[in-house]
Amino acid sequence: MDTQEEKYIAMTQPPVGRIICRLAVPCIISMLVTSFYNMADTFFVGMLKSNAATGAVGVVFSMMAIIQAVGFFFGHGSGNYISRMMGQKRYDEAATMAATGFFTALGAGVLICLLGQIFLEPLSYLLGFTCHFTLDSYCHGFIEKVDETTPYSHGKIESQFDRYLLIKDGFNPVTKSVTDMFHPDKKMAKVISGLFNKFDEDIIYKTLKDQKLYLNLLKDNSDIKRFFLTTAMDIAKVPSFKDLLITKENVEELKPVNIRLNKYFDMALKHYPVLADSLIGYLSDKNELNTYFKHNFSFKEDYRNLEILPLDEELKYKVTALQD
Repeated sequence: MDTQEEKYIAMTQPPVGRIICRLAVPCIISMLVTSFYNMADTFFVGMLKSNAATGAVGVVFSMMAIIQAVGFFFGHGSGNYISRMMGQKRYDEAATMAATGFFTALGAGVLICLLGQIFLEPLSYLLGFTCHFTLDSYCHGFIEKVDETTPYSHGKIESQFDRYLLIKDGFNPVTKSVTDMFHPDKKMAKVISGLFNKFDEDIIYKTLKDQKLYLNLLKDNSDIKRFFLTTAMDIAKVPSFKDLLITKENVEELKPVNIRLNKYFDMALKHYPVLADSLIGYLSDKNELNTYFKHNFSFKEDYRNLEILPLDEELKYKVTALQD
């Protein structure tokens, strides 16, 4: 009895339940390997203690999911056809489809690779924009509510939350630079200007350079610099700029606010891949854009309904649903 006939008997004569269990094991293992790969990827990148590196893993996750979807498209489609042909003992046609599926998937992978290299920077900026948009749209409503109902300004709340996140990631919030990965250039400005018709490349480039300049200026990592900065801001009467300075001490009254913002932060990270996939589908295939993009970077209309809770209640409060 030849090998093909043995395989045919093994797939047709045993009970269906036993066959399904036997074939399911390799599928489960392959899916576990993929999951472990993603976990290991995030773990080892996280050991670099770089927010930029960890953020990059999240940015490329949606692109990786699309590439996998293309592979599944060819694999599942050809696999279904091959199964039917094998069941009918039409082995030549099954072999032809196996080769067709393999080389088509390979060709699609090469095409995606080439397009990715050609449009690498625009795609990275778009996905990065989506990450920033998702985070701001989740957090700004609560920040605005706190701004309106407490003595603390929007800038003060954000700087305290930045301080909270830096400490959470194991950094000294006063000395850690947040601009190491930020390198403004003309190419970056050209890509960004394509998204904003009112601003040309030169204005965007100047804005990026000024942003890095002011961020570095506000990094008061020495007592002398802190003294001169705060004194100058007091003289100039610009408390909004002074509030952007990350303080050495934590503002205790904002501790429950930081905890709530961190919950919104975690939910935004879960929502981001969904929105990134939608944006890529809209740009590449003209698919309908996710309705969440009706929002902007600012707060939503119903932000005044959000509750500001004391610390003990905030620790029990759960944000369980993605925003819509």
